[in-house]
Amino acid sequence: MNAYSMDLRERIVAARGAGESVVSVSQRFGVCTKMVRAYQARAKVGQLAPLPRPGKASRLRRHQTAIGLALRQEVNKCFSIDEWSFPNRTTLN
Repeated sequence: MNAYSMDLRERIVAARGAGESVVSVSQRFGVCTKMVRAYQARAKVGQLAPLPRPGKASRLRRHQTAIGLALRQEVNKCFSIDEWSFPNRTTLN
C-alpha cells in the first residue's frame, strides 16, 4: 500500500484544526481514526511527510532502469492497439 499524499495529510490536519471531530474527519476523507490522530500529532512536531518505507533498495541502477523503459516503449510500438483489434469478430448474445 502506498503512503497517503501530502495534500490529503494537510487537509486532514486542517479539518481537525478547524474543530471537526476525529470521526467526522476520518469518514470524510476515508481514513481510519488512528491515522487522523497520528497526522495531527505528527503535524504538531512538524513531521507530516511520510517516513521512508522499510525494505531493500532497488538493485537496478539508473541506466538499467532507463534501458527497461526504452525496451518497454519499443515493445509498445511493435504491438499497437490496431494490431490487436479483430474487425471480423462476432459478438456473443
